[in-house]
Amino acid sequence: MTSFHSFIMNDYYNRYLKQNDRLDMAASLIDWESFRPITASCYHNMTEMGGRPNIDCIVMLKLLVLQQWYGLSDPALEREVAKNIFFQHFIAFPETLRRFHEANPEDTKVIFFDGVDIPNINKLSLYGSGLADTSLYNDYLSHGAIWYIVFKSRRYGIVAGVTRSSVVTSFSEIQTPEFLGYIKEEVFPLID
Repeated sequence: MTSFHSFIMNDYYNRYLKQNDRLDMAASLIDWESFRPITASCYHNMTEMGGRPNIDCIVMLKLLVLQQWYGLSDPALEREVAKNIFFQHFIAFPETLRRFHEANPEDTKVIFFDGVDIPNINKLSLYGSGLADTSLYNDYLSHGAIWYIVFKSRRYGIVAGVTRSSVVTSFSEIQTPEFLGYIKEEVFPLID
């Protein structure tokens, strides 16, 4: 999905659909993060051996909840998540970007927030290496969700941007094989 398509879909959702989204209302009533210690204990493959990264345990829990609530088979759930904007917002990945930033705050250069609940404001942004030390970060989080971050990779030394919809941009000069390695090692774990 392109970042333009994601922008249009998020804008459409926020303008016309969010007020009638029962899944959004249900999601706001549940403290999903309180399930993380329980659900994370189901994964027993967190080793140095490598392999495909796990789907975030909260995203997996939300998928199982959707499957149960709507009586969907595994293939039907996959189809619905691919096409149903309400399902997409229910299992949204802004928390993944938030956890990534909060684990590496000194490496984050830019953060954009969307889904902002301030009248006539569509997006908010923070710039600068000290943005982790500002109260604006928490204030902006209370008004929207992280949509895009620009950060410096410690391992590769490049500056890259990642959107919630998995669009990756390098702002540093890097050869294609090395960039693909970077995506595989540092970005795929964020989106899988």
